[in-house]
Amino acid sequence: MRAAQAGVAAAAATERQAAAMLKLEVARAYVDVQRAGRALRAADSSVQSLVAHVADVKVRVQQDLVPRSDQLAAEVA
Repeated sequence: MRAAQAGVAAAAATERQAAAMLKLEVARAYVDVQRAGRALRAADSSVQSLVAHVADVKVRVQQDLVPRSDQLAAEVA
């Protein structure tokens, strides 16, 4: 009888440990998704800034205020 009770207690402990590990994995995945979202927003912002910069340089090239090489440099940035 005691062996059976010990087996049940061990199984319950294993189940609690598995549940705790699953919670930890879910929490880590959530944090990873949040970090990826922030990184994506930062990258999008950077792209928007670079696109605006290229547009500004193109206007300056058309107005002969800067050389075409500045436009090319902005386009490859």
